[in-house]
Amino acid sequence: MVLPDFRSAFRDLNLAARQGVTGGIRAGAEGLKGDLRQAIEAAGLGSRLGQTIGARYWPADGHASLKAAAEVSPRTSAAAAILDGFVNGAVIRAGNGRRLIAVPTKAAGKGDRGKHLSPADWQARHGQRLRYVQLAGRTAFAGAAVAMLVVDEWRNRRKAKAVAIFWLVDQVTITKRLDFAGLAAKWADALPDLIERATPR
Repeated sequence: MVLPDFRSAFRDLNLAARQGVTGGIRAGAEGLKGDLRQAIEAAGLGSRLGQTIGARYWPADGHASLKAAAEVSPRTSAAAAILDGFVNGAVIRAGNGRRLIAVPTKAAGKGDRGKHLSPADWQARHGQRLRYVQLAGRTAFAGAAVAMLVVDEWRNRRKAKAVAIFWLVDQVTITKRLDFAGLAAKWADALPDLIERATPR
């Protein structure tokens, strides 16, 4: 009578379980990362901000483990702060001694690598002075615009005329536009199935 090799069978089962857990965790993290990036872009926040979402895995050496784990999060603290405002909502007020926040209009354009320009950067880039115009009352811009910076002879237009380049606001309200918790819950619920799929037969 030949007895089965229980030790070998146990090793095979253990390896399959470790590979299943590790593969399932990785698949779930990659799925969540992709969904978060898509949600950020769909919210109108651009693909560059979405690309800050990354994933880290444990064990870091890539070995399969029953204790495999992953973290999906922004790669920088600056990106995390921006995204937190769109996840939870926020009111941004002028700081560092400034009374107003300059919000660029479409006419302001963008600088290198798509970055928004400050009023000083805009003037240096275009070689034109911006004129401060006080508004009599609140405008349609989030109900917060109190003034604007205009250029009197906009050289980029066929007909020279005054054009608003920046709104000046006392605060900016960011509304909730992202549901990261809902996406995380979706992929957490999918983990048992992902682990089963990743487990060798």
